Amino acid sequence: MISDKDNQISALNAQVANLNTKVNQLNATINELNAEIGPKNAQINNLNSQVNNLNAQIAVLNSQIANMTSQEANKPNVVVQSLNVQDERGSVPYNLHVSATITNTGGSTAYNAYLHVVAFNAEGKAIDSMYSFAGITPNANLGLNFRLNYTGSPIQSWSVTPVWNGGTGTTTTSNSTFT
Repeated sequence: MISDKDNQISALNAQVANLNTKVNQLNATINELNAEIGPKNAQINNLNSQVNNLNAQIAVLNSQIANMTSQEANKPNVVVQSLNVQDERGSVPYNLHVSATITNTGGSTAYNAYLHVVAFNAEGKAIDSMYSFAGITPNANLGLNFRLNYTGSPIQSWSVTPVWNGGTGTTTTSNSTFT
């Protein structure tokens, strides 16, 4: 019976030794994994810092976009509406009669504004004139009616372009003969 108990004790001691070996192996694995955690945490902190820097850059760029959008919305925008151009050849000097409604659809005053009128006849450029209308406030309409003298054959084509400090509007052209 004592021998049997001694065998049991020996078996249990062997199990304890085996379990102690496994505990030591697991402790070694834990130590290895803990050693890996430090650099990984440092890497995570570095990446989080990069994310924060990029988010700050995004915020700055979004602010710049909002500022530019606001500036663009507040720019003047002169549009020529109801444009009528007539080649009047009833007396010398001949003249190109221009009448139009000008509208500022932008958000600020268009200063030093004028219509750039260019007209061609068979001889070449018959008119290259700047007709000033000084300026126009936002959402305002202005009626223009003027004549530009020229010499030579009838006008064959013309263009009218609104121009102001800091901007140029859409050019209106005609390449057809007058009726």
